[in-house]
Amino acid sequence: MSLERIIRKLDLKEGKEVYYQMLINDFAPCEVKPWKKIEKLVREGLYEIYGMWEGKTLLAYGFLSKMRNDNYLLMDYFAVNETLRGRGYGQYFLTHIKEKYPGIAGIVFEVEDVKKAENLEDMKIRTKRIQFYEKAGLKLYPLYAKIYDADYQIMFFSGNEEFPSVKEMIEIYMGIYDVILGQEKMVKYLELTMDNGTKK
Repeated sequence: MSLERIIRKLDLKEGKEVYYQMLINDFAPCEVKPWKKIEKLVREGLYEIYGMWEGKTLLAYGFLSKMRNDNYLLMDYFAVNETLRGRGYGQYFLTHIKEKYPGIAGIVFEVEDVKKAENLEDMKIRTKRIQFYEKAGLKLYPLYAKIYDADYQIMFFSGNEEFPSVKEMIEIYMGIYDVILGQEKMVKYLELTMDNGTKK
Protein backbone atom coordinates (compact mmCIF):
# COMPACT_ATOMS: atom_id res chain seq x y z
CA MET A 1 0.00 0.00 0.00
CA SER A 2 1.44 3.36 -1.03
CA LEU A 3 1.80 6.06 1.60
CA GLU A 4 -0.11 9.33 1.38
CA ARG A 5 2.02 12.26 0.24
CA ILE A 6 1.29 15.48 2.12
CA ILE A 7 2.68 19.03 2.20
CA ARG A 8 2.19 20.77 5.52
CA LYS A 9 3.49 23.72 7.49
CA LEU A 10 6.17 22.87 10.05
CA ASP A 11 6.29 24.29 13.55
CA LEU A 12 9.47 25.88 14.88
CA LYS A 13 10.75 22.66 16.45
CA GLU A 14 10.35 20.74 13.18
CA GLY A 15 11.76 23.63 11.16
CA LYS A 16 14.82 23.80 13.40
CA GLU A 17 15.43 20.08 12.90
CA VAL A 18 15.26 20.48 9.11
CA TYR A 19 17.57 23.49 9.31
CA TYR A 20 20.30 21.72 11.26
CA GLN A 21 19.91 18.23 9.78
CA MET A 22 19.48 19.16 6.11
CA LEU A 23 19.49 22.83 5.13
CA ILE A 24 22.98 23.71 6.38
CA ASN A 25 24.28 20.81 4.28
CA ASP A 26 22.19 21.59 1.19
CA PHE A 27 23.33 25.21 0.81
CA ALA A 28 26.64 27.05 0.72
CA PRO A 29 27.59 28.70 4.05
CA CYS A 30 27.35 32.19 2.51
CA GLU A 31 23.69 31.50 1.62
CA VAL A 32 22.55 30.28 5.04
CA LYS A 33 20.88 32.69 7.46
CA PRO A 34 21.33 32.14 11.20
CA TRP A 35 18.49 30.07 12.66
CA LYS A 36 17.75 32.85 15.16
CA LYS A 37 16.97 35.21 12.26
CA ILE A 38 14.57 32.70 10.69
CA GLU A 39 12.96 31.98 14.06
CA LYS A 40 12.39 35.70 14.63
CA LEU A 41 10.69 36.11 11.25
CA VAL A 42 8.48 33.06 11.88
CA ARG A 43 7.37 34.46 15.24
CA GLU A 44 6.55 37.77 13.52
CA GLY A 45 4.36 35.97 10.98
CA LEU A 46 6.66 36.91 8.08
CA TYR A 47 8.19 33.50 7.36
CA GLU A 48 6.86 29.94 6.96
CA ILE A 49 8.41 26.51 6.61
CA TYR A 50 6.81 23.65 4.68
CA GLY A 51 7.73 20.00 4.37
CA MET A 52 6.53 17.30 1.99
CA TRP A 53 6.16 13.91 3.60
CA GLU A 54 5.38 10.30 2.79
CA GLY A 55 4.80 8.62 6.11
CA LYS A 56 7.72 9.65 8.32
CA THR A 57 10.04 10.43 5.41
CA LEU A 58 10.70 14.09 4.59
CA LEU A 59 10.89 14.25 0.78
CA ALA A 60 11.43 17.99 0.30
CA TYR A 61 11.20 21.29 2.14
CA GLY A 62 10.69 24.97 1.46
CA PHE A 63 11.45 28.00 3.62
CA LEU A 64 9.38 30.99 2.47
CA SER A 65 9.62 34.67 3.36
CA LYS A 66 6.50 36.82 3.10
CA MET A 67 6.01 40.45 2.13
CA ARG A 68 4.09 42.58 4.58
CA ASN A 69 1.14 42.76 2.17
CA ASP A 70 1.26 38.98 1.50
CA ASN A 71 0.95 39.34 -2.30
CA TYR A 72 4.35 37.81 -3.00
CA LEU A 73 6.65 35.27 -1.38
CA LEU A 74 10.34 34.50 -1.63
CA MET A 75 11.34 30.84 -1.74
CA ASP A 76 14.26 31.45 0.56
CA TYR A 77 15.36 27.80 0.59
CA PHE A 78 14.06 24.82 -1.35
CA ALA A 79 15.59 21.37 -1.61
CA VAL A 80 14.71 17.73 -2.08
CA ASN A 81 16.05 15.12 0.33
CA GLU A 82 19.54 14.38 -1.00
CA THR A 83 18.90 10.61 -1.08
CA LEU A 84 15.67 11.01 -3.09
CA ARG A 85 16.56 13.44 -5.87
CA GLY A 86 15.71 12.77 -9.50
CA ARG A 87 12.36 11.12 -8.72
CA GLY A 88 10.03 14.02 -9.47
CA TYR A 89 9.52 15.12 -5.86
CA GLY A 90 10.79 18.62 -6.55
CA GLN A 91 8.35 19.19 -9.39
CA TYR A 92 5.52 17.84 -7.24
CA PHE A 93 6.37 20.16 -4.36
CA LEU A 94 6.52 23.23 -6.62
CA THR A 95 3.25 22.33 -8.30
CA HIS A 96 1.39 21.99 -5.02
CA ILE A 97 2.99 24.59 -2.75
CA LYS A 98 0.98 27.36 -4.45
CA GLU A 99 -2.18 25.64 -3.22
CA LYS A 100 -1.14 26.66 0.30
CA TYR A 101 -1.39 30.31 -0.74
CA PRO A 102 -4.65 30.79 -2.68
CA GLY A 103 -4.76 34.19 -4.35
CA ILE A 104 -1.00 34.68 -4.17
CA ALA A 105 0.45 36.69 -7.05
CA GLY A 106 3.57 34.56 -7.16
CA ILE A 107 6.78 33.29 -5.60
CA VAL A 108 10.23 34.78 -6.23
CA PHE A 109 13.15 32.38 -6.49
CA GLU A 110 16.89 33.00 -6.28
CA VAL A 111 19.14 30.65 -8.25
CA GLU A 112 22.91 30.63 -8.25
CA ASP A 113 24.31 33.00 -10.89
CA VAL A 114 25.62 30.93 -13.81
CA LYS A 115 28.15 33.65 -14.66
CA LYS A 116 29.70 33.26 -11.20
CA ALA A 117 30.29 29.51 -11.52
CA GLU A 118 33.66 28.37 -10.18
CA ASN A 119 34.33 25.96 -13.05
CA LEU A 120 32.69 24.19 -16.00
CA GLU A 121 31.14 21.47 -13.85
CA ASP A 122 29.66 24.06 -11.49
CA MET A 123 28.29 25.96 -14.51
CA LYS A 124 26.57 22.79 -15.76
CA ILE A 125 24.97 22.22 -12.35
CA ARG A 126 23.71 25.80 -12.12
CA THR A 127 22.38 25.72 -15.70
CA LYS A 128 20.61 22.42 -15.04
CA ARG A 129 18.99 23.90 -11.94
CA ILE A 130 17.61 26.82 -13.95
CA GLN A 131 16.30 24.41 -16.58
CA PHE A 132 14.56 22.42 -13.83
CA TYR A 133 12.77 25.55 -12.62
CA GLU A 134 11.86 26.63 -16.16
CA LYS A 135 10.33 23.20 -16.74
CA ALA A 136 8.22 23.78 -13.62
CA GLY A 137 6.91 27.04 -15.10
CA LEU A 138 9.24 29.67 -13.65
CA LYS A 139 10.46 32.64 -15.68
CA LEU A 140 14.09 33.78 -15.58
CA TYR A 141 14.53 37.56 -15.27
CA PRO A 142 17.53 39.61 -16.47
CA LEU A 143 18.22 40.54 -12.85
CA TYR A 144 21.21 39.67 -10.70
CA ALA A 145 21.41 40.05 -6.94
CA LYS A 146 24.43 40.06 -4.67
CA ILE A 147 23.50 39.58 -1.03
CA TYR A 148 26.48 39.64 1.30
CA ASP A 149 28.79 37.18 -0.55
CA ALA A 150 26.13 35.21 -2.45
CA ASP A 151 25.34 35.85 -6.14
CA TYR A 152 21.93 35.04 -7.61
CA GLN A 153 19.77 35.28 -10.69
CA ILE A 154 16.08 36.02 -10.15
CA MET A 155 13.21 33.77 -11.25
CA PHE A 156 9.45 34.01 -10.73
CA PHE A 157 6.74 31.40 -10.22
CA SER A 158 3.40 32.99 -11.10
CA GLY A 159 0.33 32.24 -9.04
CA ASN A 160 -2.10 33.42 -11.72
CA GLU A 161 -0.26 32.96 -15.07
CA GLU A 162 0.76 36.64 -15.06
CA PHE A 163 4.37 37.79 -14.82
CA PRO A 164 5.53 41.18 -13.48
CA SER A 165 7.59 43.48 -15.67
CA VAL A 166 11.28 43.83 -14.85
CA LYS A 167 10.58 47.14 -13.12
CA GLU A 168 7.82 45.56 -11.05
CA MET A 169 10.06 42.62 -10.17
CA ILE A 170 12.70 45.00 -8.81
CA GLU A 171 10.07 46.59 -6.55
CA ILE A 172 8.80 43.19 -5.42
CA TYR A 173 12.30 41.93 -4.66
CA MET A 174 13.24 45.03 -2.72
CA GLY A 175 10.00 44.78 -0.77
CA ILE A 176 10.79 41.22 0.28
CA TYR A 177 14.27 42.13 1.44
CA ASP A 178 12.96 45.10 3.34
CA VAL A 179 11.27 42.45 5.51
CA ILE A 180 14.27 40.12 5.71
CA LEU A 181 17.08 42.64 6.20
CA GLY A 182 15.46 45.94 7.06
CA GLN A 183 16.08 49.14 5.12
CA GLU A 184 19.51 49.94 6.57
CA LYS A 185 21.05 46.52 5.95
CA MET A 186 19.35 46.19 2.56
CA VAL A 187 21.04 49.35 1.32
CA LYS A 188 24.38 48.15 2.66
CA TYR A 189 24.38 44.46 1.74
CA LEU A 190 22.03 44.04 -1.26
CA GLU A 191 23.15 44.96 -4.77
CA LEU A 192 20.74 44.46 -7.67
CA THR A 193 21.88 44.79 -11.29
CA MET A 194 20.39 44.35 -14.75
CA ASP A 195 21.69 42.02 -17.45
CA ASN A 196 23.62 44.96 -18.93
CA GLY A 197 25.33 45.74 -15.65
CA THR A 198 23.12 48.69 -14.72
CA LYS A 199 22.72 48.93 -10.94
CA LYS A 200 19.31 49.41 -9.35
